[in-house]
Amino acid sequence: MHQYQCFKLNQSAVLAALLVGAVASAQAASYSNLYIFGDSLSDSGTFGPILDVGRNARFTTKPGTVWAENLGASYGLSVTPAYTAEPGRIGPLVFSLNASGNNFAVGDARINAAPPNLSEAVNLPSVRMQVDGFLARGPLDSNALYVVSGGHNDVFAQLGGSPVAAQTAMITAANDLTAQVTRLQSAGARNLIVVGIMDISQTPIGRAQTPTDAAQLNDLITTFETSLTSGLAGKNLLYFDTGRLLDTVLANPAAYGFTNTTDPACGEVNALQCQVPADGHLFADNKHPSTSMHSVISDWVSASLDGANRMGLLSQVALASSSAQWNAIDTRMLAFQNFWLPRPGGLCHRRLCRVRPHCLCRFAVGG
Repeated sequence: MHQYQCFKLNQSAVLAALLVGAVASAQAASYSNLYIFGDSLSDSGTFGPILDVGRNARFTTKPGTVWAENLGASYGLSVTPAYTAEPGRIGPLVFSLNASGNNFAVGDARINAAPPNLSEAVNLPSVRMQVDGFLARGPLDSNALYVVSGGHNDVFAQLGGSPVAAQTAMITAANDLTAQVTRLQSAGARNLIVVGIMDISQTPIGRAQTPTDAAQLNDLITTFETSLTSGLAGKNLLYFDTGRLLDTVLANPAAYGFTNTTDPACGEVNALQCQVPADGHLFADNKHPSTSMHSVISDWVSASLDGANRMGLLSQVALASSSAQWNAIDTRMLAFQNFWLPRPGGLCHRRLCRVRPHCLCRFAVGG
């Protein structure tokens, strides 16, 4: 028979953990390592060697770290680049894969294609290539945490192009990202999260688009996210809707410590080369979040993982079509709906959380 279990949530404690970063590592699950695949949102220094700013080059404000590094630190794990970008002897950059780095994410990476109109970056590792390089190292560590992200640069690559072709390309990109998740899980990854793309329409570059391009941008984002979540349905993982997170922060920026949500902290300077602090800004440049926003992202992910692991859900929650993790949390926290729980027997157990607020509902199958 089916049984419902309801777990009491301390709303203020969750809010504090998400906004202040008060997730204690001693209370969190223990992972043996952290492996990240993605783009500039997660890149922690791939391009440092070719810049004057050194190995700590990141696509955000300075000083500070990106969300992936913060997440690793919450579990006592260091996060270092797996690739090193170096000038080629002739022509494009060379991306050397080292044997020890655990962050395979590379700025400008698409999911399964080279960046458009960047001849010097034709060798830049796509997310698929990143997974290729990782799998070539040998057997996977089943006790590690795996993060898969990507899609921002696929959206930008299609913006302004043929609407029909662009929509098809976004569906293909989403399917390609799902394929990388499947590859990792088939190789033995048990603890896996997928981080969706941010709501690019709300970034400075998104707001600067013409009405026609802005409408297409929204369509591209929607198509990608819909295709991605559809492809991930039924897989044992956690999906983080970063777009909804950004929208939630923008709805009440002061609650998250932001005083400027429109202007880039770096001005016209690319975030990779920018050397200014966040200073209350949500955005570093016209595309990338500031270190302060990276802290919000990492606190959100860390708190959610902590909650999942306390209830033994991370390795058994299937991304399905119905119930969500944070039904009990107020409207400021609606973006934190990350656990898509299975719906055995067609029963929608969202109803229980509606009638019993402040509970995190878990569906249990018993005899």
